[in-house]
Amino acid sequence: MDAVLPAPGGFSVLLAGSGMVEYSRLTPEVRDKLLAGGKQLRPLFDHILLDTGAGISDVVLFTISLADEVLVVATPEPTRWPTPMPPSRC
Repeated sequence: MDAVLPAPGGFSVLLAGSGMVEYSRLTPEVRDKLLAGGKQLRPLFDHILLDTGAGISDVVLFTISLADEVLVVATPEPTRWPTPMPPSRC
């Protein structure tokens, strides 16, 4: 667990990679890695907070299916939507 780093306030963080195409689709290998990572982290922490990217992909859906609880945070700002929408539809 060398990738888990201490953070202020008594938290630990596991930094995610950006633009990792190999993890953008839920292949059997990605699924197995997510399951193995969860099994390693669960005994070490009381709570695990996972911040996913915008949108609902098969990887995001699988990951939240492993959770005991899910908190969805949404914003009504059209500028934050992944697909541009004409102002007439906002």
